[in-house]
Amino acid sequence: NCCLFITDLISLMLQVYGDIEWDKMTQGWVLSSFFYGYIVTQIPGGWLAGKYGGKRVMLMGLIIYGISTMLIPPAARYVLCMR
Repeated sequence: NCCLFITDLISLMLQVYGDIEWDKMTQGWVLSSFFYGYIVTQIPGGWLAGKYGGKRVMLMGLIIYGISTMLIPPAARYVLCMR
């Protein structure tokens, strides 16, 4: 299941980037933002897949997802520095 994968990925990132101390509320915001983002992109994703083909839409989705995943730790460090 994709949601379980994301939860495991965030848990792994918290272990790897141990210097980022996220409280339960922040972790909840991160997980809920994935959930709501997943819901919101279903209709446009289906429309784009019908127009451009499923492979292209899937490829772009995976690229955007990968880049977003790599940017989470630096963004978290930046926010922590701004506090």
